[in-house]
Amino acid sequence: MNKVQVQSNMGDGEAIVAEGKTLQRSQIGFTTAVTVQKPRQRAEVLKACEEEATLAGDDFLYAWPVKDKNGKTKTIEGESVQLVLSGIRNWGNCGVLFN
Repeated sequence: MNKVQVQSNMGDGEAIVAEGKTLQRSQIGFTTAVTVQKPRQRAEVLKACEEEATLAGDDFLYAWPVKDKNGKTKTIEGESVQLVLSGIRNWGNCGVLFN
């Protein structure tokens, strides 16, 4: 069995290359390897999202007060990232990158 020694002045990647091995780096957010041939049932996706929304409650929405240029307070509200992720998760076999 071969022993791997990493020299302290090298990073892990440099040590791998120094040993003559191959190093591959991927900088994408996700990798898809298999395509699934399964038609989506929109009614089932919607039902699953509604069930999650029932459990999540207010976590699927955001709201906070802001002052407009006239000094009046308005409430900004909308759908949260958690709601969007629920839709993606229930739609299935897809990935979305976001910051």
